[in-house]
Amino acid sequence: MKRIKNDHGAWIRTTLIYSAFLLWAAILAAHLFFLQFDATISEHYKDSVAKRWESYEYPQGKRGTIMFRDGSVAACNRKVALLLVDPTLVGDLEAVAQTIAGYVGADPAVIAEKVRNHTGRGVEVARSIPLTTALALDHENMRGVFTRYYYERYYPHGSFGAATTIGYAGPEPVHRTGLEYTWDGSLSGQNGEIHYRKDANRKRLPGSEISANEKQDGQDLVTTLDQAIQLVCEDELRQAVTGHSPEWGCILVLEPDSGEVIANATFPSYDPNEYARGNIGDEFNVSVHRIIEPGSTVKPLLAAYAIDQGWLNPERRFVCNRALTIDGKPLREANPNHIVGDGAGVPVSEIIIHSSNIGMAQVALSLGQSRVLDAYSSMGFFQRTGIELPCECAGLQPYYYAQRNSDKPVSWPRRVVANAGFGQGLSVTPLQMARAYCIIANGGFLVQPTLIMPVEQSADQPVADEELKLPEGEILLAGLGADTAPWVEEQIIINSRNMQPAFDNRVRVLSEETCQLVTKWLVQVVEQGTGKSARLERYAAAGKTGTGQIASEDGGYRKGAYSASFAGFFPAESPRYVVYVMLVHPRDGGYYGGEVAAPVFKGVCDRISYLDHLLPGEATDEAR
Repeated sequence: MKRIKNDHGAWIRTTLIYSAFLLWAAILAAHLFFLQFDATISEHYKDSVAKRWESYEYPQGKRGTIMFRDGSVAACNRKVALLLVDPTLVGDLEAVAQTIAGYVGADPAVIAEKVRNHTGRGVEVARSIPLTTALALDHENMRGVFTRYYYERYYPHGSFGAATTIGYAGPEPVHRTGLEYTWDGSLSGQNGEIHYRKDANRKRLPGSEISANEKQDGQDLVTTLDQAIQLVCEDELRQAVTGHSPEWGCILVLEPDSGEVIANATFPSYDPNEYARGNIGDEFNVSVHRIIEPGSTVKPLLAAYAIDQGWLNPERRFVCNRALTIDGKPLREANPNHIVGDGAGVPVSEIIIHSSNIGMAQVALSLGQSRVLDAYSSMGFFQRTGIELPCECAGLQPYYYAQRNSDKPVSWPRRVVANAGFGQGLSVTPLQMARAYCIIANGGFLVQPTLIMPVEQSADQPVADEELKLPEGEILLAGLGADTAPWVEEQIIINSRNMQPAFDNRVRVLSEETCQLVTKWLVQVVEQGTGKSARLERYAAAGKTGTGQIASEDGGYRKGAYSASFAGFFPAESPRYVVYVMLVHPRDGGYYGGEVAAPVFKGVCDRISYLDHLLPGEATDEAR
């Protein structure tokens, strides 16, 4: 009986074992069937295997270099690193955090806490790490610690080197300013993609590429800016800011025949490398983003156009030694002691040389609204210049706000017409003023300001040295920040100084004879008029001072707030450079253009004249 029970138990065990085996075999057969014939399941396992044994790298297409006209670098790329930690692979976290902190200058406790609280396979603990530091971290061979290399934008000159003009390029397209914004399409590179197989330690297997798309680097950009002259202007502007404490200011240097912008120094400025860290607020470019009532620098422009059109006889005399009553209100000189001429009156030349507001008010009234507006519009005012910078202002016509609210042309009050004669009531950008003076300097043509040199790459031009090789595994990672690093891109030397631009698209505004006449007046402004402080050491200069009231946002003018400016060119007999200086609301050391802006003009021009490769030869006394 007992034996029967034992045999029955053995039978049950055998049946269960065979049943389990058959069930397992059935499941395995079903699994193999579905794995082979069910696309969803087969793709799932393929993806799982691919994730375990395959990976991708995205080589970063370098952004193009922005250069000064001589090939020196204004904006480039530098190789930096991102540090990642995999919490699942790290052994002694505190020891690893301590080692990392010694290299990146962070708190080890903060690093450890960040890694400990992360749930994924990789947590970022530091970025923008200089290359030497990253390579030293690699040599530590810490398990679970990885460095990934990428390019980030770097600006070697910081807040110098035309920062507001060159601009800034961040990791996202929305983080762009200046030329970095307007030429983003050309400068931006295209990232590549490499599909490869890896081993159990997540290392790339040699010769294991499955597919590869090559990266494409962005195009380089050569600007018209001259590095030496730009730094001269920035140095002179900073001295002026220190001495006069203006709200804002700028110095522009243009080549009068081509409209090339040789220098654009602005205050306030900013360091694009610091901008990446969130220090924003001064990145606007006051030369094109701010408008100001120009004051007396427009007097020669209006007079020149009126003479050229036959509306004004240059020998006509105007009485300027008393107040001018307009619509029952007196118009006086800004300085009550400033008297030009006597009861016999003075010609237009004397009005310009000694800067009589009353005289130019009478000139404007004799011309009338339509002719004054035509003159200023022909000089390029009230329209964007088309410079390659974003958000350029167009300026405002006299009586703009009244006209804006009307569908029909609005007549200006006589006082508005009179004020327009000496540069009040209309608003322009500093670039528009510099462009207008190019007309007189180049013999009568309105030019198109530009910041870009038309350079053609040729086979005999030297190219960059072979780039610094990175450790295996370079990937694309967005980079912020700009710590000092010894590696920046090698520059491409391009000899573009002797290129001859084409001037076929220029529009004639004044005759050459009129320009020569007005140039003689402007030379006298510097030699014996209001611009004596602008007299140069080596060359004769032509120019005009300007002092303007600053409009208030609430209407009218700000009490005690003025702009000081000087517009001119040199050498007067054969102009090479148009220089415009503007300092808005100088609060120390006076506020007249002749005492504030004219000395800055002199400092800039004298220093440019001593750059022998730009102005060869010595000026003689006869040339003056």
